Amino acid sequence: MLSDDEDDDDELSLTINEAYKKRFDHNKEREELQRLQEKFNRGELDGDDEESSTSEEEDEEADLLTEDIDRRIVEVVNALRRNDPDVVKNPNVRFFDDDDTSANDKVKKDKPVYLRDYHRMNLLNELPDHARDTNTIDELPYAIQVEQERAELVREMHSAAAEDGDDSDGGFPLKKAETVREIQPIELPDPADDPESFLEKYMTSKAWLPSASVNREKKSTKTTGSEHAPELVEEDSEFDDKADEFEAKYNFRFEAGEEAAQIVSYGRDVVNAHSVRRDEETARQRARRLEKEEKEGAKKKKLAELARYKQLKVKDVMKKLQRVKEIAGLRADEQLDIAPEDLETDFKEDEWDEKMKRAFGDEFYGRKDKKPEWDFDIEIDDIVPEFSEESELKLSKRQKKKLEHQKKSDDKKLKAKVEEFVEAEILPFEDPVADEPETMFRYREVSPESFNLNPADILLADDNQLNEFIGLKKLAPYREPEKKQKDHKKYAKKKRLREWRKQVFGTTDAPEWEKALAKKLQEE
Repeated sequence: MLSDDEDDDDELSLTINEAYKKRFDHNKEREELQRLQEKFNRGELDGDDEESSTSEEEDEEADLLTEDIDRRIVEVVNALRRNDPDVVKNPNVRFFDDDDTSANDKVKKDKPVYLRDYHRMNLLNELPDHARDTNTIDELPYAIQVEQERAELVREMHSAAAEDGDDSDGGFPLKKAETVREIQPIELPDPADDPESFLEKYMTSKAWLPSASVNREKKSTKTTGSEHAPELVEEDSEFDDKADEFEAKYNFRFEAGEEAAQIVSYGRDVVNAHSVRRDEETARQRARRLEKEEKEGAKKKKLAELARYKQLKVKDVMKKLQRVKEIAGLRADEQLDIAPEDLETDFKEDEWDEKMKRAFGDEFYGRKDKKPEWDFDIEIDDIVPEFSEESELKLSKRQKKKLEHQKKSDDKKLKAKVEEFVEAEILPFEDPVADEPETMFRYREVSPESFNLNPADILLADDNQLNEFIGLKKLAPYREPEKKQKDHKKYAKKKRLREWRKQVFGTTDAPEWEKALAKKLQEE
């Protein structure tokens, strides 16, 4: 029983995969770091948003724009209209003050006071000086002090509730309601008739301020989400549209109309067709590049096929030689006197007989036969008593190493011969796409053809006379060789040439070269 328990313990022993443990710990640490990083970054961003939202408030009601500022704006506009150099170009003239305390005081809003802050201030104000000092020791016991403070707190709460009246809700002060600016409807002149007066009236009357109904609707929308907000906003929408339209026309009066806001796009082909810019690569260069790439691709593909063919060919020839060697009964250390080309070239009876005699001659038949191997072992001690195999075994080991080394060397030599033979066989196909000269056109070799005319005949005869003998169409350089031979046989006959010379020069003999050269120089 004990032995069985020990075997079970050995089988149930657990091993820890250190690589998996290391990878798992690394992933967990990365997840934890990412989680904490996102948490703290989000907290910082939230704090910034709260601070910015509490510290910055927009001036929706235009409280900063007072009557004094309106008056100064009108002065600036009038000065610009008059173009007074003493005012416009003088850097010391200032229309606005840096610190407008009146506007800031008007806009500044009081911080809301809550019940806790209110009682704290009252207690601090009513306590005597010696009681405010935390370092002094009170004469009354602690229990009596707590009871007095509690009674004082209750009394202050009742008094604060009585003073607040309707402004409190359950003992807590309510936020003071914002005052709503009441704006009467304003009649503005038509901007199309008199834009200057419209602008002046628009600025002085603060026509951009929303009406009271709109303000009320905005507040109700924020608190209750009323569904009738669009109806109230539409009351002044017509005026707002006119104001926006005038402002847009005035600001963009020196620019084009609606088409200025549209981006006109042009296709590449259209632009290139009408553009005078020269492309980096012309059509001919592109065609030559594509042709070159096509040739290089075909060459690489062909070379890859040749390499594969060479590999398979060498393997096939080696198999054939090995098979012939096995059929001939040669040992591993013996080589057959047959070259690779003997197996691949055409069969010739005389040469083949000579090669067979050389390969299977007296030396082949005079070698010792290989010792046969049997499936069963015979004890040699039963036949030859006291037989020792140590010397022969030691000798056979040395010979075995030597034979293995010799076999490897012979195999390398044979493989080199086979590769050399295959290389010579595929040599004509080694360069499948010959490198042509980089010329713009392809040239072709042509043979000169004069149809037995000499230079004097060509120089002395005019074009019509030469066309009667042979036309230029027959002298085209790119013609099939068969057609050229046929034309030469037909038009280059001596009898026809003599008749033509007699008709042109009045004699069947060829004209003299000196006369032809003199006539040519005289014509020039």
